[in-house]
Amino acid sequence: MRKELIVIIVFFLTINCYGQTRDNYYKNGLEKYDQKDYSGAILDFTKSIENNTNDTTAYFKRGNAKLDLKDYKGAVADFTKVLEINPNDVEAYEFRGITKSCLNNYNEAILDYSKAIEINPDKSSLYINRGIARYDIQDYNGAIADCTKFIEFEPKKELGYDLRGQVKNDQQNFKEALEDYTKEINLNSNNQEAYYNRGISKDNLLDYIGAINDYTKAIELNPNFEEAYSRRGVSKRKLKDYKGAITDYNKSIELNPNNAETYFYRAIAKNYLQDKNGAITDYSKAIEINPKREDFYYNRAITKGMLKDYEGAITDFTKAIEIYPNYAEAYYERGRAKAKSKNFKDGFEDFEKAKELKKNSKL
Repeated sequence: MRKELIVIIVFFLTINCYGQTRDNYYKNGLEKYDQKDYSGAILDFTKSIENNTNDTTAYFKRGNAKLDLKDYKGAVADFTKVLEINPNDVEAYEFRGITKSCLNNYNEAILDYSKAIEINPDKSSLYINRGIARYDIQDYNGAIADCTKFIEFEPKKELGYDLRGQVKNDQQNFKEALEDYTKEINLNSNNQEAYYNRGISKDNLLDYIGAINDYTKAIELNPNFEEAYSRRGVSKRKLKDYKGAITDYNKSIELNPNNAETYFYRAIAKNYLQDKNGAITDYSKAIEINPKREDFYYNRAITKGMLKDYEGAITDFTKAIEIYPNYAEAYYERGRAKAKSKNFKDGFEDFEKAKELKKNSKL
């Protein structure tokens, strides 16, 4: 009897020690995770899993740590393991969806979010995450529906208005986008991005003064907001304030000397100020940074033509056509440059090609 009692005591002590070991590994993993020692946390969670292969919490936390380390495939594997053990784990579906989005697997991410919503239709974060994924595959109507659902749950959170505004801007529904950004600003008057985005909406609605005011507010909140300077320069140029536009472009380039778009914008403003050589220098810099934009070559060619550098213009128009073979305007302008170079036959062929492309575009 005493021997049997000893066996029983040893058995329970073993289970207790095992439980303590498992708990210690998991607890240590949590502490390391909180300290952002994700690699150390993964080691501890792995030890915890070795002691209990059905421990969904350890798999889930290890998946989170892998996600933070951008080991997306490893994270998907862990979240999938959680779902194999518990097919109704909403958070595992959600985080696997987030991870799949990081892998650009947006359609699969949407399926995960949808499954989670089926299990728990009252979890607001699922709608905004699915909305983001739908936005990424250009399912704008689906994204708007999800943003609207998120706003129903979270009317005091900016994120739903922000994403819905972005979608509406992309749909060229600028008036409604402006309304969403205004709601976002009402929730947080220090949101520089909301002012910037509302400025874009106003710009597209031809309210250039209103756009400038919003870009200025964004810059006040963040004096290093490079894109806001560039966009404000565009609005100033549309109001024919070319010198003011160039001042903004200069500041934008100072903050980010590798933004091809800003050099392109500055070149246009310089053209209006009759600084043709300065414009060509800026177009050339834009092309150096991004040699795959046909409009950069086209605009430089136009400026070269103004300087009667017809051969240089023809070379640039040809490059623009190589990038975009259906560029009717480039064929037409190249034809003009060839005609001015006394190459009338080739010029006529370009005019005919431009005419053909214009006709086909209307079919």
